[in-house]
Amino acid sequence: MRRIIKFVPVIIWFLISFWLFTLPGSSIPDIDIFHKVQGDKFVHAFIFFLLGYLFIAPLKHHVNQVRKRIYWFFAITIFFILYGISIEFIQKNYIPFRSFDIGDIYADMVGSLIALWYAIKVLGKEASVLKQQQ
Repeated sequence: MRRIIKFVPVIIWFLISFWLFTLPGSSIPDIDIFHKVQGDKFVHAFIFFLLGYLFIAPLKHHVNQVRKRIYWFFAITIFFILYGISIEFIQKNYIPFRSFDIGDIYADMVGSLIALWYAIKVLGKEASVLKQQQ
């Protein structure tokens, strides 16, 4: 049960992100400066970084072998990239006043890849330090 509890934050964040991504376009405030600096791309990258991080971080306690852990890090990253692509198609086809934006997909990928990089660099080092202490 404790293992599942560690994944509650990512489940909640996933549901919040899905809700945000499926809001009708008319429900989203139109902030002019936000569009000029492509601020939504930073929001997408942040959402996907947090999704990746919140899912990857608990794995360092559940997967002992470094190879398996990195495999899972990559699998999760691919899952979230596919999630970002899927969201764009859902917005295009099913959400009123929303559209497909390839830039959002790139931002989602960047956020996911930063989470992967962080996981390998930081969490991977933590794992090797813990292994050396044992």
